[in-house]
Amino acid sequence: MYHSILNKSDQILNHNPLEGLEKQGLWADIHSRCLSCRVRRLLPPRCPRPRITLLPEKLTVSSIEKHARSGRRAEIADTSAPGLVLRSNVSSSTFVFRWTDQREKRRLVLGTVDGLPLADARAIAHKAADLVRQGFDPDDEWLRQTRTPQAVAPVKRVTWTWTEAREAYLLEIGGPNGLKAATVDDYRKALYHRAFKRFERRFVCDLTDEDLSEALAGYQREQKGKAAEGLRRRVRPFWTYLQRMDIRRKSGVTRRLQIDLPAHRSTAKTNVRWPHPADVAALFAKAIEGELGYASRAVVLLCLTAQRRATVVSASPTDVRDGVWHIPPVHRKTAEKRGDTRIHALPWPPEVAVGNHDSFVFPADRPRKAGDPLPHMAASTLTHALRDAGVGFSPHDIRRSFTTTMRILGFAADPALVLDHNEGPRSTMDAHYDSYRDLPRKREMLDVWREYLTGSKAMSDEVWYEHTGQKRIKKTTKA
Repeated sequence: MYHSILNKSDQILNHNPLEGLEKQGLWADIHSRCLSCRVRRLLPPRCPRPRITLLPEKLTVSSIEKHARSGRRAEIADTSAPGLVLRSNVSSSTFVFRWTDQREKRRLVLGTVDGLPLADARAIAHKAADLVRQGFDPDDEWLRQTRTPQAVAPVKRVTWTWTEAREAYLLEIGGPNGLKAATVDDYRKALYHRAFKRFERRFVCDLTDEDLSEALAGYQREQKGKAAEGLRRRVRPFWTYLQRMDIRRKSGVTRRLQIDLPAHRSTAKTNVRWPHPADVAALFAKAIEGELGYASRAVVLLCLTAQRRATVVSASPTDVRDGVWHIPPVHRKTAEKRGDTRIHALPWPPEVAVGNHDSFVFPADRPRKAGDPLPHMAASTLTHALRDAGVGFSPHDIRRSFTTTMRILGFAADPALVLDHNEGPRSTMDAHYDSYRDLPRKREMLDVWREYLTGSKAMSDEVWYEHTGQKRIKKTTKA
């Protein structure tokens, strides 16, 4: 059969080979079954053979020449430039840039191998990939201007710089459904940090993992603490926002972020402190006498109730009714996130005057901006007041001292009622009545705690050391 086909093809060649083969139905048979040079000469100028895709490789001048001489219809992706592909043909080979737009595959012919050097093809491919990340599609006009730099018209980038992305993110998390004001302020301080100053004018889509890792690693070596780790924790949600699908066209960020920091071993001791009740009493006496200045009244409430800093400074006169402090969920840690709508009721200490201020019991000394309403005192004011007083412990340590004292006296798990710890989910009816049901127990514990602060009762150093392993802080004896 094979030889009969060749004999017939020789007869047809003497007349009109292609037309004769098509008429006799022998063309497909010869093309599929015969690979000899004799039959290959019968193929038409445009061979119907499909183009094959070879494995990606790093193209070189010699490998390009090898593929061009092979005569194969093939595509070879270059591993050194994103989207750059060599398309080899029987007659000539070309460089092509490929990309995907809305799940549609697109391509742009950059030029022939003879007319476009490999280095220039890679440079054009890098520019085209950058253009695609910005939301543009490279076309023939862009290619012409890119290959002739003297005629290039600058392309205005529409993606965000670090400054623009930062403002958009802070606006997003500071909205009505965003985070608390204190949390937003914490993120603002982190993103405005001097470690990121070098990125102010850079486009966020151009920033690499190496850029951010070097910036934070340099700050860690300079600061020698855990502050760099804190910045990394705050940059991660910022980057997650930038790569969100509805934000990508504005930010140009399409990849996840990986920030590596060098291993850090802190030599500083971070022992948890349990201030002796007598040490807290010494601080309370200073606050009662007004020795802590502007923060004295707030420190008195802090010592008597053992509440968190933010809860103390945000106290409002409208929250104090009939001698009971009704702390709303918005001023309680994680209450809104947990869906806890209960108020936290505590007896209001008579030592602290509520005052006549319209908004807060402890107003700030000045507004943030001229014409703005007066906010409440900053929570950090309490920390600074205790540090300046030289007591040797922080506002949060007072909560540990209260808890330990109550447990030594036999109140067991009841201190959690005063400290507003998460006590588990309850029904709506229970949530309403439990706010006041535990009030007598809370009052009993706070009255006992007041006796230790005023000196009516005293805790022996031996008993305190037995339960905490810590001795009294001697700094409180200083004037």
